[in-house]
Amino acid sequence: MRRPIFTSAACFAVQLGFLLLCQSLPAAVNFTLTPSSISNNYAGIVTLQVTGLATGDTVLIQKYLDANTNGVVDAGDLLWQQFNLTDGHAGMVIDDVTNFNVPGDTDTTAGQITAQLYFTTNLFTQNVVGQYLYVLSSPVGHFAPLTNSFAVANFPFGQKFTGNVFSNGTSTTVPNTVVLLFPPPRPGHGMGQTLGGTVANNSGAYTIQAPVGTYTVFPFKTNYVGYSAANPVVALGSGATVAANLSLSNATATISGTVVDANNSSIGLPGMLMTAQADGLVCLGVSGSNGSFTLGVQPVSPNQWGVGAVSDSLGLLGYVQPQNNANINTGATNVTIAYTKATALIYGSFKTTLGIPLVGIDVSADDSQGLNLYSVDAYTDTAGNYVLGVVGLGTNDSWALGTDNNSDPTNYILLQDFVLDGGTTNIDPGIAMLANFTAILATNSITGNVKYNGSNVVGVDVSGYATINGTNYNLNGANTDGNGNYYLNAPNGDWSISVSCQGGNNSLDSILGVGNYICPNGASVDINNNNGTANFIVASNIPGQIFGYVTNTGGGPIANVTIYGNDGNGDNVSTSTDAGGYYSFTVGIGT
Repeated sequence: MRRPIFTSAACFAVQLGFLLLCQSLPAAVNFTLTPSSISNNYAGIVTLQVTGLATGDTVLIQKYLDANTNGVVDAGDLLWQQFNLTDGHAGMVIDDVTNFNVPGDTDTTAGQITAQLYFTTNLFTQNVVGQYLYVLSSPVGHFAPLTNSFAVANFPFGQKFTGNVFSNGTSTTVPNTVVLLFPPPRPGHGMGQTLGGTVANNSGAYTIQAPVGTYTVFPFKTNYVGYSAANPVVALGSGATVAANLSLSNATATISGTVVDANNSSIGLPGMLMTAQADGLVCLGVSGSNGSFTLGVQPVSPNQWGVGAVSDSLGLLGYVQPQNNANINTGATNVTIAYTKATALIYGSFKTTLGIPLVGIDVSADDSQGLNLYSVDAYTDTAGNYVLGVVGLGTNDSWALGTDNNSDPTNYILLQDFVLDGGTTNIDPGIAMLANFTAILATNSITGNVKYNGSNVVGVDVSGYATINGTNYNLNGANTDGNGNYYLNAPNGDWSISVSCQGGNNSLDSILGVGNYICPNGASVDINNNNGTANFIVASNIPGQIFGYVTNTGGGPIANVTIYGNDGNGDNVSTSTDAGGYYSFTVGIGT
């Protein structure tokens, strides 16, 4: 057979066509996480990078908790987070300020996405020790899915909890349960901020190392219900290994529905870690890739559960947490829970007077003195910066800004230039408002005790303010401990110290009941390179009585004798004896 003969022109055409074909073929998509493992006390950035994309392409990121640690996504794993990234687009930008809590592309290279995920020890979605799987995929099928593993290791603290998670009060264990550490219970505070967590192994056993302290240890697993009173509050001492067995019960009913955007119900919110709480019972769930959810619950009385997404999950997608969860009946289906996307930002920094950044400060904002609709919080990054996504409603709604005193830096107090002396400000939509905080060194202290009817008052807020060199400073509230004692760091100055009486979970109204007490006067404490003390006696407003008789030496009554009394604090009473010599005073508590 005769072989075909190609001319030079034909060869050139074939070569040119081959080159053009090669140029049109897309590069292979690559996916990296840096670092690929961290400890649960890591404060910093995990960089997610995708290369080999078409210009302007969108990718889907799904983060799963690989609870059974088998390295593949299966039915036993929770969708921990989900978000989209688009080449060339930042996550959320308002008024030229980027909300770095919402992932987006931070580089300028076409066909490449570099996203920065901010990690801090305080976030529930980040500090649970365990194995995770990040799955990269194309919503329109441009490439095959890629999976990277990611590990959160336990920081080697010198003490630990260990135990098993049991089912329904039996010896049967519950594998792959999420075990979380919370602060000790405080009246009116719910469970509080998570302080750590891990995942029980395939046999239901867990171990978690933690700093010295007192914790509530609580298990969570989908389709199970936990009871707060059944799980221990345990002190963890230095170098100790403390056994803490935990209990869960099977869910016998469900609540199901969809989590959506408040302005467009066709947009489902995926990867929302959700809780339902009722009468001391707590259960955990997560919304799927389209925002749908099913929570395993139990019948309760009254027949309603408080259901909502955790703030960490909402913040990742740029949504704002409402002040109150939705109240939903046991067994309800087709429930719609709507969340509002942030329309404005509050941002700034926390630094010392020397410019040193303060990392991991819990900064929060709410409109409780306005329409009382929203409450948000975030944490400062390694540069001391924070961003809060809020809802701007203009003059109709005022926002206040503050910090959780549990995260405030030791031996410092904070001055913030946004709302002075506990004031508030209105925020318009589309505005990014700057609010920087400065921390000044406070090596002295003001301590004291709060009592009512001779008993210690636990959990009440005690705070202070002073004007130093023409600037107003506030001592963030310190809650009294189990012995009714409080502690405030204070720099030199003439401080006014007071107990919170009205409003909020830490007030006397909440703890003692409205109308049952007399709000104590504030105390002045002068700090000049010394420590100070201010104790408070809260007087009862529930009437008491002093009564008796006036008689002569023979026992006969003496009428119309005027009797006086005072408590040394400006409270005076007087009355006269009746025909039988009897008198009585209605008084408050005192001497």
